[in-house]
Amino acid sequence: MRTRNFIDNSDLSDDAKLDAHEALRVTLKSAEATISVNNFAQNHLPQEKRTTYTEFMVEKDFPQNAVSKDIEYIKTRLRKRRSYGFSNGVVILTPPEHTQDYMEIAPTEDGEYTVVLIKGQLQQQK
Repeated sequence: MRTRNFIDNSDLSDDAKLDAHEALRVTLKSAEATISVNNFAQNHLPQEKRTTYTEFMVEKDFPQNAVSKDIEYIKTRLRKRRSYGFSNGVVILTPPEHTQDYMEIAPTEDGEYTVVLIKGQLQQQK
């Protein structure tokens, strides 16, 4: 959660934030038994954010050495999201299960548009 907070509150572009969140998810789900702040920063953050991220994690009392991943916790928290991509570059990401319970996708009769109906209210825009 600390890394997610750093990414969310950084001045990275929206695309860079999405990339960093995906890199975090992939890193946590990887077969590697450990994770380290320095490795994540070096491999997945722009150079100008690495020191800031490392300092942020130190401030949050996260160990600077490699730490073992809690695989069971990760499995429950990081299920792969579904991704719906459209011809204009718009992408909608959803939780992995029961998408049909909260979202409907249908083309218009002329096939020019796609109507997406989401059963819920907008809570945030990033």
